[in-house]
Amino acid sequence: MDHVVRTPSQLGKYLRALRQARGESQTVIANRLGVSQARYSAMELRPEKMATEKLLAVLANLGVELVLREKDEGGQSVPVHSEPEW
Repeated sequence: MDHVVRTPSQLGKYLRALRQARGESQTVIANRLGVSQARYSAMELRPEKMATEKLLAVLANLGVELVLREKDEGGQSVPVHSEPEW
């Protein structure tokens, strides 16, 4: 299922919800990422401070991926392309 995230606050809530749905503690995820529990907690609370590389690692550990989707002129999502058309 796709979830649209438009703000850092939404991202943090989504990360927390994913982790909880998997029944994993912050400590478990933090250990897999090689960071402290306090650092992982900060990532959930303020994801905008997270480096892109770390965000992708967090998403991978939670079993999800980042998808970029274009919007049409009305602000609606359009189909996702698997490869950029550059």
